[in-house]
Amino acid sequence: MAIMDPRDELYTLRARIDQIDDALVSLFAQRMGLSEQIGIIKREAGMPVLDAARERRVIERAASQAPPSLRGGVASLMRTIMALSRERQEV
Repeated sequence: MAIMDPRDELYTLRARIDQIDDALVSLFAQRMGLSEQIGIIKREAGMPVLDAARERRVIERAASQAPPSLRGGVASLMRTIMALSRERQEV
């Protein structure tokens, strides 16, 4: 069994991370587009942008899907995404 050069291994792992980052950016753009549409509907209906109960459910749902060691990080990520979504809805 050949030992992989650490630089080659880093390159391979970083290339995989780059692919995941590309997918995250695409999914984020889709989510922001949907948030914009939701903002239009809320504005037309006279509804507030912030729905704290919905945000809590979204964050809790996402965190519950993560391994225990990542739940805090997922909750933090989702809080940031929700804040950006609210900004997008206010456009």
